[in-house]
Amino acid sequence: MPIIDFQNFIFDIIDEFSMRQALNINFPIIQPADPFLDTCGEELRRRIFLIENEKGENLCLRPEFTIPVCLHHIKVSPDTPQRYWYLGKVFRQQQEDTTEFYQAGIEDLGYKDIKTADSRNLNDAIAILSRILPNFPIKMIIGDQKIFTEVLQSLGLPLTWQKRFINAFGNKERISSLLEILSKPQYQKNIDKKITSWLLNDDDDALISYIQERMHFTSYSNNTSRSPREIAKRLKEKYILSQTCLKSETIQTLEKFLSIHLPLKEASSALQKFSTKNKLNLETGISMLNERTTMLKNTDIDLRNVFYCASFGHRTVNYYTSLIFEITTKADNIILANGGRFDQLLTILGAKTHIPGVGFSLQLDKIEQIKKNQ
Repeated sequence: MPIIDFQNFIFDIIDEFSMRQALNINFPIIQPADPFLDTCGEELRRRIFLIENEKGENLCLRPEFTIPVCLHHIKVSPDTPQRYWYLGKVFRQQQEDTTEFYQAGIEDLGYKDIKTADSRNLNDAIAILSRILPNFPIKMIIGDQKIFTEVLQSLGLPLTWQKRFINAFGNKERISSLLEILSKPQYQKNIDKKITSWLLNDDDDALISYIQERMHFTSYSNNTSRSPREIAKRLKEKYILSQTCLKSETIQTLEKFLSIHLPLKEASSALQKFSTKNKLNLETGISMLNERTTMLKNTDIDLRNVFYCASFGHRTVNYYTSLIFEITTKADNIILANGGRFDQLLTILGAKTHIPGVGFSLQLDKIEQIKKNQ
């Protein structure tokens, strides 16, 4: 669908972005692939259109805008808070939908006042949609990966398992699969007794030395594969995963948490009761959620249409770190906008100092379809 098809509301969006002191930024459709492959997570990696230039460099059709915006900010103004807005086409391999569609959005980078920036972006997304689709019934779902992380930590899951659950956050099928595995240990067989001993005693030096000897003996080159240290790390992770078995009470507690779904204004109280009953330390996440909710009360957002869902995360990308949200039609859950907070992304992309970030994208094709049907 050409951009001209959006002319009946695109200028309203640009006007809204300009009113919010956001700087317009544009990017080529062809992008270096590695930043996306290294940070987006497995779900989006499978959907990226990869190409290669004559130099053998990995390139791709632009699958989203957040990463290019972050790379630009790191390059030109890493020490200055800045809001950016973008508008353009993105490309993703999808079975049930078009492979190219339009997005417009805001990325809010470098603002240290987290709760103010969060509530500002939530309010901006709602306000812009309200102007484009006046009086159209919409609702917002909010999740929080930080609270989920605190639950995993309080339940005492090994760090390797915590990472697996965090990477699966928002994917109910994968979460269920992980819980099934944790209900019974998957003991690895045929492991050399020496290796088992080193793994049990955390003797990394002995394990690495043994792997080096075996690689040398078999003429296995470091240059074409993982290093002995990397192999040892992976072996240790697999061993921990295979040996972990959670009590049924712990699994039930995690399942109860993931089943929490209620109006946002009731969420802090419900989470506090859940935390106290199960002796979990969720104070940091609950405090941030409560402050965010309080600030939203002072915006134009109707909290009767805002819900907290403990299991809600973004299935396509996994660089979000706390707030995650989605705005949909009330009747049939068509996604009109989504976004969240990504406080580690800019560091992963090469920033020398910590730069917090939060933002959202408007799904223009979905909005256009609704306007046509009105």
